[in-house]
Amino acid sequence: MVNSGYSHFAEALVFAHGKQALSEAARHAQLCERSGDTETAETWRKIQAQVKFQMAHPSYEQLRPCA
Repeated sequence: MVNSGYSHFAEALVFAHGKQALSEAARHAQLCERSGDTETAETWRKIQAQVKFQMAHPSYEQLRPCA
């Protein structure tokens, strides 16, 4: 799952939203589902899964401080 096409986007979401990134991805998925856009909703669900994975398995790059 680390090398899925969604890892960079999930990383950016975690950077921008911190601990709220998971709920932010879920919110977007729900909005898409409500509007009938199931394809985009599925993409957000995949991003949500990648965010969950990244939060559970932080990489060295995510942990090091900015220079």
